[in-house]
Amino acid sequence: MNQGFGRGPSAVGTGGRTAVLLSCAVACFACSTRSAPGDLAGAADIGDDSATCLAPRVLCNGTCTDITSDLLNCGACTAPCDAATGEICLAGKCSCPAGLSVCAGKCVDTQVAQRHCGGCGNDCEACGGTCMGGQCFAGCPAPKIQCRPPGQYCPVCVALWTDSHNCGACGFVCPAGAECSEGRCQ
Repeated sequence: MNQGFGRGPSAVGTGGRTAVLLSCAVACFACSTRSAPGDLAGAADIGDDSATCLAPRVLCNGTCTDITSDLLNCGACTAPCDAATGEICLAGKCSCPAGLSVCAGKCVDTQVAQRHCGGCGNDCEACGGTCMGGQCFAGCPAPKIQCRPPGQYCPVCVALWTDSHNCGACGFVCPAGAECSEGRCQ
């Protein structure tokens, strides 16, 4: 009997009947999620669709397939994940890999993504900043520092010692009629 891994079909006797099992190298393009010799719980006659697969694999288009991790059969036969978005099949569901979020139809790392910094749609690039750690940094020239005005995403560069809307600290507003001098309202 030819066990023939990677050499094509292997004939297996089943009580006087002959069945054909394809080796992994022939039957599939992704051996980690497709059938390999021994995946079938009971060999079937040629043309017989009653073969069953060993769990967690199921029979998809004549091949035992692990629908918990197969990109083309995720959760069910012929239910592909969208490779263009970067999705993978995890536990039978198409999703982004750990640490990534779906923003504008793509899996992105919001900790460093310029157009989705800290969350979807936060466009740090439009601010002229750089996304680091999920925050947009303006790259202020010294001695100015970065402050984020209330309700705004983009940071601004301010001089804490003279800015009456950020006097001594970001967001500290001097009272009406007072000016900021040396970081204090006067």
